[in-house]
Amino acid sequence: MKEEQNYINRDTRWIIQFVFSFWMLYVGLADLTQRYFLGIEGVITASETTSGPRQVTYYQVLGSDKVVRQYIAGPTDKSLARGMVVGTRINKVSHQLWWEKNGARVDDFKLHGPLTITALAFTLMYWAVSQWQFRRKAKYRVPNQAL
Repeated sequence: MKEEQNYINRDTRWIIQFVFSFWMLYVGLADLTQRYFLGIEGVITASETTSGPRQVTYYQVLGSDKVVRQYIAGPTDKSLARGMVVGTRINKVSHQLWWEKNGARVDDFKLHGPLTITALAFTLMYWAVSQWQFRRKAKYRVPNQAL
């Protein structure tokens, strides 16, 4: 009975690895995709920064279409810079990682962290699938019989 329990635990280990790899994939791509799809353009009309160890800046941005939009810059890489002064012109086009501040290009998003985690997630996913295939083939393998 104990051997069967160990075999079941060994046989289902790939599921845990596979689920963990999807979580790693989410962690690796969440900031990247949120920064990539962010699009905002206009002049900052109001700015308020909170105090504390993880500061957040609340912006009101007046767009070229004369619509005031709210933007929250948090303490992560996915956000634009915090602490910009009123009157700063920002332009962040969707589907690009860089943005413009008063006409100057700002390329402050670092790719090495998200890409490393994503590569590890795909490696773990590949390992889990190969373990699943190995266990599945081993379950139906006919042992060698002596002649």
